Amino acid sequence: MNRLLLAATLVTAFAASAGATEPTVLPPVLEAQAPAMPVLNWAGYYVGGHAGYLWGHTVVREESGAVVALGPTDGFVGGILGGANWQFGTWVVGGEGDFGWTDAHGNGVEMSPPADKFTYRIRWTSHVRARLGYDFDGTMVYLAGGLAIAQLHVEEVTQRILVGSTYPGGTVGFGVEHLFTPQIAGRIEYLYDDFGSKTYTLPDGDKYKASLTAHTVRGAVSYKF
Repeated sequence: MNRLLLAATLVTAFAASAGATEPTVLPPVLEAQAPAMPVLNWAGYYVGGHAGYLWGHTVVREESGAVVALGPTDGFVGGILGGANWQFGTWVVGGEGDFGWTDAHGNGVEMSPPADKFTYRIRWTSHVRARLGYDFDGTMVYLAGGLAIAQLHVEEVTQRILVGSTYPGGTVGFGVEHLFTPQIAGRIEYLYDDFGSKTYTLPDGDKYKASLTAHTVRGAVSYKF
């Protein structure tokens, strides 16, 4: 009987020691997954603001076509914009409208006697444009073109005759725009505007034609919905 108890004790002790030496299996550690980066896409509606510098050129001609006075018409321009984009792979097409207030102004002197003086002042400009762009992972280069409109005042200083009118014409331009977040975009762009011409008849019966062209470099920030 004593031998049986001793044998059972030895077997139990051996089993316990064998269990203690078995390696402990730990559950696998899952690596933390990095958060997915948001997908940058240009599609959607947007609104924003723009600001830049406009340098223009105003020409006043007699009815016969002879140049009377010409001069620069330069100044700050800033305002609002809005539009929509549609994206097809890496290509982006869209439409945009903007309005900008400006105090761009200048003056000119008649090129022949009596050398009357003229002043020019642009009150505002506006554009309705189509855009075509190519996307490079959130950075888009684009061309744009469409309608350009300006409010220009021309004053003949000697006779104190002030004539203002709306000048419709055309615009072309290009730019680079970047999506900083899925909603916030910033850009810099260049526009060339030919606002056409208007004919004025002064009280003395003389007729003059005024024409306006302008270059604009501006930046813009927009919010996409």
